[in-house]
Amino acid sequence: MPNGGARDRVFVLMNCFFSQFGHWPTRVKVPAHYVRMLEAWQVGSDSVADKLKQRIELTIDDEAPSRLVAEDADGHSFKYGEAWPPPPEPSSWEWLGVQDSDC
Repeated sequence: MPNGGARDRVFVLMNCFFSQFGHWPTRVKVPAHYVRMLEAWQVGSDSVADKLKQRIELTIDDEAPSRLVAEDADGHSFKYGEAWPPPPEPSSWEWLGVQDSDC
């Protein structure tokens, strides 16, 4: 896993959602400072935020500044830290084309 602290929580959240429900989330809700970190994290000519937005809706949720939530259109929801299922294959990093060397 990349050593990025808070920004990596988004990828762990997505991995846990996939492991729990068998598909990727369609929306991830994070505090604004997470979006800023993802925008600053460059992979080639794109930010990680841009790569995420190509596949999911990235929503700012400042109501709970430490809460991260992944959701889908069917109402499934996973909150970061509520469980730690094993990571899926492919991982969210692979799904988005982000590798450890990009950090």
